[in-house]
Amino acid sequence: MLVHPVCVQPHAAVIDAAREHLARVAASAAFVHSRRHRRLLSYLLEQALNSPAASSKETVIAVEVFGRDTANYDPRLDPIVRVEAGRLRRRLAGYYAGEGSDDVLRFELPRGAYALRLHWHSAAAAMAPDVDAPRAVAGRLVPFEALRIAANHG
Repeated sequence: MLVHPVCVQPHAAVIDAAREHLARVAASAAFVHSRRHRRLLSYLLEQALNSPAASSKETVIAVEVFGRDTANYDPRLDPIVRVEAGRLRRRLAGYYAGEGSDDVLRFELPRGAYALRLHWHSAAAAMAPDVDAPRAVAGRLVPFEALRIAANHG
């Protein structure tokens, strides 16, 4: 028997925590001078919150984030999305290695996809009284869909 995943609305505390974390990351020394990476990270977060089971498509990101022309964009000739995603991964790693080393939430953009993931980094995050969702997923890297399910069924 094929079971379809339940589509539930994201837990408000998870959404608020993710957006607050985005603001903190965007204001950091690692990101403050990189408008391009702030835009890409913000776009990927909103996509993750709105469609957590889906990975954004390279062509859509090229058009919506980097202003490429839909009719003329060819990812084989213009690797802007792949290049900037790689740079964003490195910038996030640098942020979490330094200024964001104590952050209880972390964003990760796994290689091979453009689907942002949220990582509850410490046990302290799992015990936060106003956020119930992390208890089920603390210390693990999980897609936003799992956070939706954990938040609503945890």
